Amino acid sequence: MMRISRALLSFSLLLSLSCLIHAQTAQPMFQSQVVEPTYQFTISWAIEEPDIILTASAQCNCWIAIGWHREGSSDTKMTNADIVVATFDEMGSATVTNYWAITTHPPSPNPTPAVLQGSGYQMNGYSFLQFRRPLVTNSTTTNNDINVNGTTNFIWAHGNTASSDANQFNYHGHTDTNRGEVDIDLATGVVTIPKQKSTWLAQWHGTLMTFAFGFCLSFGVFSARYLKYYYWWFPLHIITQVSGTLCAIAAFILAFIMSEGNHFKTIHSFFGISVLSLAVLSCVLGATSHFMYNPHRSKIPVFPDQLHWWVARLCVAASYASIILGMRQLGVPIQLVYVFSGLVAFYIIIYIYLDIYSWKTKKQSGDYLTPHINE
Repeated sequence: MMRISRALLSFSLLLSLSCLIHAQTAQPMFQSQVVEPTYQFTISWAIEEPDIILTASAQCNCWIAIGWHREGSSDTKMTNADIVVATFDEMGSATVTNYWAITTHPPSPNPTPAVLQGSGYQMNGYSFLQFRRPLVTNSTTTNNDINVNGTTNFIWAHGNTASSDANQFNYHGHTDTNRGEVDIDLATGVVTIPKQKSTWLAQWHGTLMTFAFGFCLSFGVFSARYLKYYYWWFPLHIITQVSGTLCAIAAFILAFIMSEGNHFKTIHSFFGISVLSLAVLSCVLGATSHFMYNPHRSKIPVFPDQLHWWVARLCVAASYASIILGMRQLGVPIQLVYVFSGLVAFYIIIYIYLDIYSWKTKKQSGDYLTPHINE
């Protein structure tokens, strides 16, 4: 009888020890949702009171981030968002940082970070982020509590894969495949993806800018420099320059709407507003040159004629750089960037060839044809 009692006691102790070990090593039960199919951006979560474990993964070698808004808040996008970002070095090791965003401008490191544990890595073309933080921080400023019994609005983003430094925290771009929002009921796992703003604004912006500078203003400069021996060069010049400038203004308005007033966030933005300013200035100088034209002048004045020439040329040259930067920011296929770059190179070769040909022809024949001026 004593032996049976000891055996039962030993079995009970072993069973209790096994349960204790299992409880300590049990993995949390995660729920997951793919919120963007192109890059397989996935958000997963597990509740371990009083904490929550959040993970994010994406099929790209780039920084990744998730953030959330306070319960009951009407804020959207990055406004008043608590954000956790993972950036990666060349070895795929992650640096996890808690940020706080006030507006859609770039966020700042959270002055009172609530992330308890954060880690991440890159492997086989995927980027991973995982962190633990308290569900409730009782903060009223830079930490948003997460309610497990209601719906939380999460935001997510990853680096622009067209960028050369996609692993470093920088602007994600305008495309819906690079950033978005999702409403998650953490208790039930019910997920609702709000309707994202269409990318048609960005596409029309790029189309109008490319047409304005890649064709209209480029051909306008070409006609003024090489077609002055034809009487119709001046009307053609006016039509192309004015049409290009109007298209550029329309494209800028689309960009302003698209960025909700926060347009100066990238190098492309600064190039864009500078190029547009030069285009408008070129038109003003061109009109001034036309109305101030003196048929009896002995030489071409610096103002406004020559200034008009050089402002227009600078405008077109800078526009090429702006278009290429915009293509990279929008994430268009790199092949299209190469095609446009090849077109620019073709323009330059034609300009150089015509300048050399014109100079040699005039030097050999001494025949200086009288161009048709804007009379």
